[in-house]
Amino acid sequence: MFKMFEVLVILVAIIPIVYLVNLLPITNHAKNIGGIFVGVTLAMVALVFLKQFLAF
Repeated sequence: MFKMFEVLVILVAIIPIVYLVNLLPITNHAKNIGGIFVGVTLAMVALVFLKQFLAF
């Protein structure tokens, strides 16, 4: 189960990434799927680094 802090990190990571992907000159459908996929992927990577850094 996710801790509250981890959920917060995921949300904070996804929001700017989705925004940045929306600035790219691609179709809206690709933007939505790409933004969500990239956001979730980078959030997972950030979580792995955080867990190793903070030694949960």
